[in-house]
Amino acid sequence: MLTIWSAAKPMKVLRHLEPVLKAVPALDVTVVSNFAIPPKTTTILALGTVSLKYLQDAKLVHKNRTLTSYRTQPIPLNGHPVLVSYSPDIGEIDHSHYIDLLTDTSLAVRHALTGQWLPQYGTYRYVPDFRDLCQTIETQYQKTGKPVDVNADLETLGLDPYALPTVTPPFPGAYIVTMQATCAAGTADVVRLTSREHEAETFHTPNFLQYVEFLLRSPRVRVKGANFKYDLHWLWKRSGLTCTNFIFDTTIVGSLLDENRSNALDVHTKIYVHAMGGYSDRFDRTVDKSRMDRVAPDALLPYAGGDVDAGFQVAEVQKRILVRDSALAGFYVNILHPASRAFEQLEQGGVVVDLQAYHQLKADLEAEHLRLVKEACKIVGGRIVAKHRDPSRPGQMNLTKASMLRDFLFDPHLGLGLKPKEYTEKPDKDGIKRPSTAMAHLEMLADVPKARAFIELVREDSKIMKIHDTYVVGFLEHLRSDGRFHSNYFLYAGNRDSDDDSGGTNTGRLSAKDPAWQTLPQRGKWAQPLRRCFPAPPGYVVLSLDYSQGELRIIACVAHESTMIQIYREGRDLHTETAAVRWKMSYEELKALEETNPQLYEEKRYPGKSGNFGLCLSYGQRVLTHVGLVPIEEVKDWYLVWDGVDWVQHDGVIFRGYKSVMTYDGLTATPDHQVWTEEGWQISLGRAASEGRALARTGDADRPIAITWVDNSQAHIQAGRQVSNDRSCVSVLSAAEGLSTGQSAEWQDDAVCMSTQPQIWWRSTCRNAWQALRRYGAAVYQRFTRVIASVQRAWDRVPVPILRTVYSVGIADVSGFRFQGTGLRSKEQRWSLRARQSQAGYSQRQFAEQIVPVYDILNAGPRRRFTCEGRLVSNCYGMGVEGFIAYAQNNYGVTLTWDEANDFREGFFKKYPRLRPWHDEYKKRAHKDKQVRSPLGRVRHLPLIDSPNQQYRAKEERRAVNSPIQGCLSDMMLWALAIGHQQGLQSIAPAFGMTHDSASYYVPEDQVDVIVNRYLDIMENLPFEKVNWAPPLKFVADAKVGKTLGDLKKYKR
Repeated sequence: MLTIWSAAKPMKVLRHLEPVLKAVPALDVTVVSNFAIPPKTTTILALGTVSLKYLQDAKLVHKNRTLTSYRTQPIPLNGHPVLVSYSPDIGEIDHSHYIDLLTDTSLAVRHALTGQWLPQYGTYRYVPDFRDLCQTIETQYQKTGKPVDVNADLETLGLDPYALPTVTPPFPGAYIVTMQATCAAGTADVVRLTSREHEAETFHTPNFLQYVEFLLRSPRVRVKGANFKYDLHWLWKRSGLTCTNFIFDTTIVGSLLDENRSNALDVHTKIYVHAMGGYSDRFDRTVDKSRMDRVAPDALLPYAGGDVDAGFQVAEVQKRILVRDSALAGFYVNILHPASRAFEQLEQGGVVVDLQAYHQLKADLEAEHLRLVKEACKIVGGRIVAKHRDPSRPGQMNLTKASMLRDFLFDPHLGLGLKPKEYTEKPDKDGIKRPSTAMAHLEMLADVPKARAFIELVREDSKIMKIHDTYVVGFLEHLRSDGRFHSNYFLYAGNRDSDDDSGGTNTGRLSAKDPAWQTLPQRGKWAQPLRRCFPAPPGYVVLSLDYSQGELRIIACVAHESTMIQIYREGRDLHTETAAVRWKMSYEELKALEETNPQLYEEKRYPGKSGNFGLCLSYGQRVLTHVGLVPIEEVKDWYLVWDGVDWVQHDGVIFRGYKSVMTYDGLTATPDHQVWTEEGWQISLGRAASEGRALARTGDADRPIAITWVDNSQAHIQAGRQVSNDRSCVSVLSAAEGLSTGQSAEWQDDAVCMSTQPQIWWRSTCRNAWQALRRYGAAVYQRFTRVIASVQRAWDRVPVPILRTVYSVGIADVSGFRFQGTGLRSKEQRWSLRARQSQAGYSQRQFAEQIVPVYDILNAGPRRRFTCEGRLVSNCYGMGVEGFIAYAQNNYGVTLTWDEANDFREGFFKKYPRLRPWHDEYKKRAHKDKQVRSPLGRVRHLPLIDSPNQQYRAKEERRAVNSPIQGCLSDMMLWALAIGHQQGLQSIAPAFGMTHDSASYYVPEDQVDVIVNRYLDIMENLPFEKVNWAPPLKFVADAKVGKTLGDLKKYKR
């Protein structure tokens, strides 16, 4: 019997552990909360820190060790082994730890059933071929008349089936080390190949190839595997055989069942097959898998045999789970598995590469780099050039070398002697924080003409070298021996720690590596020359297909937005229709500009056309106004907004279309929206996220927080009174009642004096400033004598015995302890005092992306800023219609007068009234079901939707709205590819590349019209009835054709 110790309610414990316990219904399981050991107990699973404390108090374990350190280590207690793991509700905080909990539970189950901690292996054997296995399958088929399930797998030398032998470094060339298969749990037949020559000889043996072909193509066999697309590519390369009976991939199915975990076979085995859990752990720890040819046969057999044995049993369990969800099963059977078969052919065919064009592009990039280097050398001067000469680099100079940049920009003797505005996050080996050389920081210095000229050269050179290093040199490293690229595409979410390396995205969007084809630039000066390096083969042209406004059409269908649906049904352009509301024009009047004045038409068409980079805030973000918190789309023109100093007027709200936004530190906006950090710097939200900078807090719920920046040229205005430059006031609004200030503390030089007097004094002071600051738990940050002052709520958990509330001046990296973040917080956002870690860092810099309606506020006060979700953000500014074109051109956004903005905002939601309720409905559904489902049946699991952490909850709510839309469009592309493969089109016009919203094909020149129209017909007439979806709209596809990927022209039907 398995006894579980937990402070949680028994039903809750069993519900959380159901994925493991449901597979062993015969096991008796008892949950107790008083650390009792019922009779017949064979194993104890102790969950949570409460159970660990009991063991510590009993002196069975050390008190200074964490729960994690005791996982998988049985602790003896009165003759019973105790296994320690996380609390059952850990999944509401950290899903990765929840997966660890499940694997620990599986281990406890194994011991409770068998008395064994070590994994149980089956009977595995080396064989010369698969003759015996094929005979067993034939016998079983004759008895049942049903196809026999077979699990198959390969172990290979290297990951590239095209790799040839090399001398330096010494490498014998790629080959298959073992082939293994099984048709019954607990058994495996393994064929071991000892060299490339042995592999070639074996595959040319008729009998051997006959048995392999039987396994891969016989209708009497149903093949299953883990990431089996990889193995099939190797088998095709060696034998020319394609598999016709592959029906189930445990990696892909596992990802559908839980896309938030690692979906490697070893993890699946630990969860679903308790007897074999951990079968590969020792092998993984001790063996260099890049040289499988060096593994001793006795060590290799249990690993290779274990792979197919475990895979066979995992597939059985996954199948039972999958069929319980008919919609998800239908999605896999109708869409995802056929798509994986299509990608086999896509990867095998590969991408044609024009090496001559590639080498010319490389030469052009290097020539342009040399030109820029020469220009830069004239600016920086001979001494810096001599000091930083680098013979290994083209032009003997690296323009992005940090030490060279610092010498020129900041050194008063060698360079311009500019004063840096930002420093590196961490000190260097000498313990010194150096001026930052990030491009965003360099751009702050562009007001100096000589610096601006140099920075422009560095910026352009960075773009050139990115293309050169990543897409020329980097891509060519993956050129295979057949002269083509063969990217590896992922249709599953892989390792939770590194999606880029081990799998696709959680939403189901595609990713690829070796090379990362989906990252190929589409815009910019060098994008088209790069894409021209990918021509069609002789006699073919390149075809590119995508959906026209695909995501918006899906939104219209999912939200049941009747006006949007009608617009699309009538063949009208949604962007033009929406823009007509804003400009108070009829659709026909605005559309007519397309012929008479195309440029003006594009400018007026819709904010999102040029506003994909548009400095906007997401729908639903709450703005702090004098009447309370108001969603940004509902802010009235007469509301005052808080800019961190005063209540200010503004010119209204403008709608900016649908844009991709991100969420960071509680704020959702486009990545380029300007925000203020708690250090007092104005930077983009994307940069703040990448650098882990906490945002300045200027509001808590509906209460404002006064925040003051002080420098030598600016004084703060207190109660309408100007104070002199040698001192400035820090004010606390009356709304923040019951707060007290700290005791005095001083900092030498441009000093801050914190005292019971509401003043900051600038003067030279004593040298004991650090001791005083450390004592009172505050942190000071000096940079151009710029200071942030704000208030920490009294109930924050701060280990400072004297003060309950302090002025937190600065919040920057100083030695010792400091506050994480600043500002007033709700209880669920409280953080303890930690060393060198801001709240932004504490939240692990996580942010989500989505496409949503976005807005901005126009002309918010003289400082051009306001408070949104408690954070200080910038706003749009302009001079009405006359300033619109210039702003649109310079910022890829839109500036409107108040009347236009207000009328447009009101008209937008009046025109499309279902958009707001749709968001709310999906969020409510997510909270109820802990998941959402796309129209095609894919599930996005949201385990943290009810997390006690507000940021996690908000992120999951955004995913609830975003994932079904993004995932649906990507899956429609996959489905179209799969149908084309099933119809044999890929044999005539093979696909060679794909992103989440487009696909590329090679089409015979004499069949362009026929093939293009067949592909368009497939995309526009997907059989949605197979997944029980009846969208009220037709999805329209667009095509482009050209001789290379860089010369595509729109195809006219």
